[in-house]
Amino acid sequence: MSAKKFIAPLFIGHGAPTVPIERQHYFHKYLRKLGKQLLNQKPRAIIVFSAHYEDSNNVLVTYTDKVYETVHDFYGFPRELYELQYPAKGSTKIADEVVDLLTKANIKAKKDPKSGLDHGTWTILYTMFYNEKFVPCQEALDIPVIQCSVAPYNSVEHHIAIGKALFPLTKLSEDENLNKEEGNVLIIGSGATVHNLGKLSWNKLGKTSIEQADKWAVQFDDWLIESLKKQNDSQLNDYLKLAPNAKMAVPRAEHFYPVFIGYGARASGNTISQEEGDSGSVALEDKVKILERCYDGGSLSYLAIEFN
Repeated sequence: MSAKKFIAPLFIGHGAPTVPIERQHYFHKYLRKLGKQLLNQKPRAIIVFSAHYEDSNNVLVTYTDKVYETVHDFYGFPRELYELQYPAKGSTKIADEVVDLLTKANIKAKKDPKSGLDHGTWTILYTMFYNEKFVPCQEALDIPVIQCSVAPYNSVEHHIAIGKALFPLTKLSEDENLNKEEGNVLIIGSGATVHNLGKLSWNKLGKTSIEQADKWAVQFDDWLIESLKKQNDSQLNDYLKLAPNAKMAVPRAEHFYPVFIGYGARASGNTISQEEGDSGSVALEDKVKILERCYDGGSLSYLAIEFN
């Protein structure tokens, strides 16, 4: 098998805002491992589609070259959490590339020069990339971040199309220099596949195994994972009718739809030959690869997926 020619997009269930400071949490420990792997890829930029950044009419794209504000868009958590800062810079150049690709795909996009990074973005980046002093490492902060919005009243199909439009950004350089001024971009969807805070089992907080999770939540994720692996777009788009417990798992779609950005941007869904992307030699089970899976509070899904 030849070397991969694309940076695999990801979905990360960002969970509770406290994940950065819960160092013994199962998913926190996993994100620490993932962060090291991602830094080794040396991405030119990281694009995060956050469940907490919404617009019904356009894909909002943060547009700045300055350091972002770290937005603490939550209430009632420990003071330590509000003191954390993730001072990443943006990149208007890469934001322009995002807007251009979306526009070419007839997807409305709008540059946003005012918004900072909300907790759907900065909490996962902070957890993955802090150093021994518990501050973000400079190697990570040198990677510009672009935050993009989701449209909770649109469709799975719409978000797959967004991912497909941005697929060219994931292409790696042909040589060993991974920082050429094209491609080399990591795309992350940040949300939660099961996100119904009203259904949390408070007696299960901290109990993170699948065996300890609520069966209805596990059943929904099982269906989703199987459908993703089969690459059955029509079935995924009709999840409310076909998936078990769908309305309970997804009472509102803003946390669910980020899954389909990475799915849409996967190489196996966008390359047409083995020569073009080596996608033909990727085993079916590896095209949608479950990197980690756990739950908290019975049903809050912490799922990490790699799309190849």
